[in-house]
Formats: sequence, structure tokens, C-alpha cells
Amino acid sequence: MLILPPRVRDGLPTKGGDGTRIVKASTTSEGAIVGTAQVEFHTMDELIASGYKDKPRHTIPTRAWDNLTRQIADGTYVKSPDLASVWLINGGRRAAAPQHSNVQVMPTRVLNAIPLS
Repeated sequence: MLILPPRVRDGLPTKGGDGTRIVKASTTSEGAIVGTAQVEFHTMDELIASGYKDKPRHTIPTRAWDNLTRQIADGTYVKSPDLASVWLINGGRRAAAPQHSNVQVMPTRVLNAIPLS
């Protein structure tokens, strides 16, 4: 057993960073963290197309999975795997944006569900 001093434990992040591949414990549900939100993959094809196939899987408890926000944070740049277009998220909406160095890839169906500004 590893025992961490409180100062170390308290300094650990409580959320996965963008691009983290997550798995809901005791299920086959997989997703990713995009703009601090959970984006679920419905098929293995979506996971692969979005670039998560070779990323390490981080299993999280069901209660943590169920409590993750689905609202992508303002200022997050996103795109689908099918197109080069980049979008900036603000207020739960997306607007076309110039290329950016930190773009998160998500399934096309998820991107299309975000309303336009």
C-alpha cells in the first residue's frame, strides 16, 4: 500500500486533462475528456477516428463517470475527425475559428449536436 502525505494528496488533480481516455468501471462505456467535459464514444470506430485508440485507458468509478459534466468549457477548440474545420466553444455554442495548436478531436455526431453561434 502506498501512503501519501496530505500535502501530496491534496495537490493531486481531481479531473483528467483534455485528451484523457476514460472508461466507466465495470462497463464497456468509453469516452474522453474534452474541454473538461465527458464525451462518450458510441462505437469503436468513433474512438479510433478521434485518435484515442492508442491512448492509455483510465478506469473511473461509476459515480464519477455519472457526475462528469457534458458541457464543454468555454475557450475549447474542437473539430471532428472528418473535417479540417476548427470550432471555438463559448456559452455551449460553436463558432468557426482559425487553426489553433490545441484542438480536441471528438466524434462528428457530438460536434454536430453543438449549436452554431
